[in-house]
Amino acid sequence: MLDTYQTLETPESIDLELHLAGPVVRILAFAIDFGIRAIIQVIAAIGLSTLDQIGTAIWFLLIFSIE
Repeated sequence: MLDTYQTLETPESIDLELHLAGPVVRILAFAIDFGIRAIIQVIAAIGLSTLDQIGTAIWFLLIFSIE
């Protein structure tokens, strides 16, 4: 059986049992994160498109800072 619990011992001799996230949980978290970033980028692109070249530069800086 696949055991997803990880036991760690702290310097104070306390055992911590941690439940590791599986692939489904990680894929859902990635999808939510990707969706939020995509929505922010689309809204920024629409809003900054009126500023011509400076808007494009600001948009590229925004993409760089989000990633």
